[in-house]
Amino acid sequence: MHRFLLTPRWVVGHLLVVLTVITFVNLGFWQLRRLDERREYNTLVTQRLEAAPVLLEDLVARVGRDLAALEFRRVVVTGRYLPGEQLLTAPRSLDGRPGPQVLTVLHGDSGTSVLVDRGWIPFDREAVRAPPPPVGHVRVEGVVRGPEPGAIGNGDQVARIVPQ
Repeated sequence: MHRFLLTPRWVVGHLLVVLTVITFVNLGFWQLRRLDERREYNTLVTQRLEAAPVLLEDLVARVGRDLAALEFRRVVVTGRYLPGEQLLTAPRSLDGRPGPQVLTVLHGDSGTSVLVDRGWIPFDREAVRAPPPPVGHVRVEGVVRGPEPGAIGNGDQVARIVPQ
């Protein structure tokens, strides 16, 4: 009576449906695992950003130079900006307006140099010139960030922020 259910066409169709269901169930579990990973990551970042800032050299002494252990931590660096050690990023958007980020090397009192993102400047009708860094001894408070993915670029303007 139901012999047509055993034809190759029906068997293959049912196998295809079963494989599709198994695939979708596994994709659903994968999404749930990704959600848990993202929540853990967001919690870690929030905890680090809410912690009080510490001296960079103290943090490095405590956790080492592993970027994963340093990233998103609030730090304080004291030292002097190196004259002439300044770059602009490729244009980025802020509130719908284009402009570059200003990157300057700060030589810390501990002997370690760090790349400081001093902020965004808007394009104007003339050439974009970064304001000179402050002269003398400075105290900078910021957040440790890792290198941005992608090609670095060259010259006085870089495409991605990637300390070397």
